[in-house]
Amino acid sequence: NDVVRALWDRELRNLFRLSSSPDADAQLVVLRDAGVDKDNSCFVMILTAPGFDRLADFLQDRAKCDWLRDVKQTEVRLPLWRGSHSLAQGLAHLHQQQMLHRALTAEVVLVDAARGPESMRLGGFEWTVKVGQSPDITPLGINATAPEFLTPSKQQHTFESDWYQFGCLLAQIFAGADSKLVEDATRHKELLARVRDAAKLTELEREFISSLLERRPELRLSRGFEIISAIGEIIVRLDQPARLIENSYLALAVLLGPNRKLTDAICELDETISALDTERQRLLIESDLETARLIARPGSQGGVYLLQGNRLVYFVKEYSEPGSQPSGQWDLAF
Repeated sequence: NDVVRALWDRELRNLFRLSSSPDADAQLVVLRDAGVDKDNSCFVMILTAPGFDRLADFLQDRAKCDWLRDVKQTEVRLPLWRGSHSLAQGLAHLHQQQMLHRALTAEVVLVDAARGPESMRLGGFEWTVKVGQSPDITPLGINATAPEFLTPSKQQHTFESDWYQFGCLLAQIFAGADSKLVEDATRHKELLARVRDAAKLTELEREFISSLLERRPELRLSRGFEIISAIGEIIVRLDQPARLIENSYLALAVLLGPNRKLTDAICELDETISALDTERQRLLIESDLETARLIARPGSQGGVYLLQGNRLVYFVKEYSEPGSQPSGQWDLAF
């Protein structure tokens, strides 16, 4: 009828605006075309994404999927967080357009199984609403909620409820919460306990997901830029090599002196330092590496890492005596 057709036209304008925005392809299932099938009395949308499998299907049987099977492993969680980062950017983009998702669950996240979690795209917003508009049509078949909906006077979708649903999605991915648990707002304490007791996650990960699941909307982490930044920090932390002991350190041997590459770089950085003054060079290196970041080099031969200091970047490998092979124990770095 004319009323539903008017709603349809309004949604198309919103979706085409979203699909034409920068980086939409990297974050969202985007609308390519739409029309009306008069013979079958249907509205038709053509949407595109890297894959067309639902994340919910993989979560039901993690054993079939290498990138979901063992989230205890940092190398498994890292791509999942990168994919979650894209989903958060997509949701934040919706909110920047003053649009509410209202139905964010694993059912509406599409993924290409062959490409892995970094191909995840956010969909399911075919019946989004603008802030301030009456939600004339409610998404069908999606049971997404938030604790505040248990209060009759607060049964209204908000940016905060969207981010709560995003937190529920992360609880499913990283803490193994099942769909029945996240869909039942009366089991909020149980869901929160599931996340906080997830020993396979770091404290940073647990605290972040818990902050999205805060029961009171006004205390909930719900600013898009803060959430995106927090996920970025988790990715950086997980990308660091593991430390066996909290206060452990690795001794670093450096080759200094005239015509040595590191000395040349230091003297170029600080012209007051002489190539013969190895002690001042050592002090500069020590200062430079106070907040260093260690980065693996994919595909590098011989286990070479990049050690990123504040002013210089160092190539680091395990030290071994001339003529001998590295042991793999990394008692000393060079």
